[in-house]
Amino acid sequence: MLIFNTQKTEKFLFGFLLFTLFWLPLSLGANRPWAWALMQMSVFSLGGILLLTHKSLLTKLYTQYKLLVIVWLVFLTWQLINIVPLPFSLVEALRPERVSFLLNENVQGMESISSQWLPLSFDVGQSDVIFFKSLAYCFLFFITLTLVNSGKRLRYILIVISATGVFQAIYGSLEVLSGLQYSLVFKLPVSHIATGSFVYKMTWSTKIDQPS
Repeated sequence: MLIFNTQKTEKFLFGFLLFTLFWLPLSLGANRPWAWALMQMSVFSLGGILLLTHKSLLTKLYTQYKLLVIVWLVFLTWQLINIVPLPFSLVEALRPERVSFLLNENVQGMESISSQWLPLSFDVGQSDVIFFKSLAYCFLFFITLTLVNSGKRLRYILIVISATGVFQAIYGSLEVLSGLQYSLVFKLPVSHIATGSFVYKMTWSTKIDQPS
């Protein structure tokens, strides 16, 4: 079991983790820029405080979860490689379709881009977003492994996840039964399907031709 500087700090961090897990799905499944930005700030703050209060945290995590650490590092490294500018020859060897796409967009031809350093990604902006999301989920994963170090805390985690699901079910059911056309909070269209505070299923009205 990891030992922190004070018991109060550990309880605060665990409580903040529970709070984060509870509100994440409430904000449209954290599927908006402001929502995932808040999620990232919360998770990175938690991870930073943990590193400050436990000097040997990284060493212990690597010792206990070596395979998981390696898998996460490989995954994050590959995403980082996609957004870091690389020599043209390397991009051409690793992802020739990226060069073909640039040639189609660039009327000046090969000479104008062959001297440039290019990222492998077609959309660097979206790749940046995905990288920081993945990094935040990596932090959340190992923060949970660190703080949930007893059966009692595991029960608290399960209770919070269950409470979030119950809240979503009640909220979604009330929206449908109330007859509202738009949700109270995010002004999303309300259909006959209870979706809660986020939309996980789209309904499409289709016309079925009946045989004459």
